[in-house]
Amino acid sequence: MPIVVAILCGFMIARFIPDNWQQWMVSIIGPLVWVLLFLIGADFGDLLVSAEALGKALHTALYFTIFSTLIPAAIIAWIYDHHMVSKRNIKPRQDVSPTSLWKPLRSCLVALSMVALGAAMHLLTTYTLHIHLPLPSVNSILIVMVFLAGIDLYRLELKRTHFAPRIFILPFMIIALGLAGSQIAAYITGMEWHNAMALVSGFGWFTLSSVMVGDALGAYYGTTALLIDLTRELLGIIVLYLIGIRYGYMAMSISGAGTMDTVLPIIKTNCGTDKVPQALVSGITLSLLAPLLIGLFLI
Repeated sequence: MPIVVAILCGFMIARFIPDNWQQWMVSIIGPLVWVLLFLIGADFGDLLVSAEALGKALHTALYFTIFSTLIPAAIIAWIYDHHMVSKRNIKPRQDVSPTSLWKPLRSCLVALSMVALGAAMHLLTTYTLHIHLPLPSVNSILIVMVFLAGIDLYRLELKRTHFAPRIFILPFMIIALGLAGSQIAAYITGMEWHNAMALVSGFGWFTLSSVMVGDALGAYYGTTALLIDLTRELLGIIVLYLIGIRYGYMAMSISGAGTMDTVLPIIKTNCGTDKVPQALVSGITLSLLAPLLIGLFLI
């Protein structure tokens, strides 16, 4: 509930904030994400520095990625994109370049680096120096970041025509297929069904899912959620760059909540401007529902 309230407050308060202030506040979301990931690394440090525990989390994350991200994406590709593949005249856009891939990939690499730094600091201070550093609360940083994300939502200035009922089919398919796939992964890994659903309900929002799941279920589950959603974002970037022109809807389904911000420039360039409204609505829908679904399945 605090997360939902924070994002709604940010959205409503934004209309009373001058544009230049809005721009500045949104610009600090990136650095806050780095701080949050550093703190997550520190919290999960014991798990991340253990090869056996990290290997188990990676093994579990692999099954969830296959059944809750990749197989649903293949189904969505068959439903939405197969008619485009049959058009033999489709060619890659001339304005696609490797440089367009570097910025989002760099963000993912920075995210991984911040988690690793947090884990290294935990290892150094706890086991070598035997001291406990007073660090900010992960939850407090998350609430501030989500509040600023609400301001960013307001700045998107979506039109009413963007919210036609049919445009919501894609995000709800992503949710339904992802949750169904989580049950197959849960059966294989021996995980409880509601915990499996919580793990996949971040839809790529790794800073949110790792904190919420980690607080409720412990470091192992929090690390697994982080790996599932960070892998989702990395795969989304790669698929959008390589085959986004042919499989735009499939690529958007992999990217999940990231379609409203992180990967939106790639969608515009590689998939075409006609898919931007779908990307925005899908990303917003998944971002708003992620904290609700995670909280629901963690009850």
